[in-house]
This record gives sequence, C-alpha cells and structure tokens, in this order.
Amino acid sequence: MSRLAALLIFVAIGAALAAPLKVLFVLAPVPVKQSGTDGAKLIAVIPSNTTRLVLKFDKPILARIEKTAEFSAAFQDPGAASKESSVVRLEAIGELKRPVIVSVKDGKTGDAVKVLVKVEENA
Repeated sequence: MSRLAALLIFVAIGAALAAPLKVLFVLAPVPVKQSGTDGAKLIAVIPSNTTRLVLKFDKPILARIEKTAEFSAAFQDPGAASKESSVVRLEAIGELKRPVIVSVKDGKTGDAVKVLVKVEENA
C-alpha cells in the first residue's frame, strides 16, 4: 500500500471519529427537525403531558448538560455523567409550559448540540 493510500485511509477514519454529535431521536420517535443549515441546532416537538425527555445520540458520549436558568426551571438536575452513553434522560419538573433549550456537550470530545424542546400545540 502506498503512503498516499495509507494517509487517505487514516484521514477518512479520523474524520469519521471526529464527526459532530447527532441526535437520532427524542422520546422514541418524536420528529427532530434541523434548524436551518446548522446540524447542531435541532427542534423537538413533544406531547404536552411528557414528564421524561430522552435524547438518543448516534454514538456514546460523556454528557455534560448546560444548566441555564430556563433548563433548571423545567428539568431536574441529572448530575454529571460518570460513563459514556448514547442516551441522556431528563425528568421534567411538572408540565413544560414554555420552550426550553437543552444544550448537551460531550465532555470527552467537546462536540455540542442544542435541542429546542417545545410542547405541541393542541388543535
């Protein structure tokens, strides 16, 4: 194998490993829409009576959640993740009344994703 071929294989594997976070689904399966062209910003519309939010990622991460005032008002503190997992579970404090941005960062790679969680409007 030539050096060029070996280098190309190395670059391809490195790019696959360094891919940004991708949320596969929220609450199996709630449609997750991409916000504009930025794949790190998503919108999830959930049922009004939802008490548990589950984010499923495409790969295991060491989840670190940004605890903003709006997040703390809507969800219980999940604590720090001690091991990698592809699932992040959040417990709601009561019923969600307003949209909440959930920011999840991989403590290992630094990749991050933001999910705007909105309650579906009743027709």
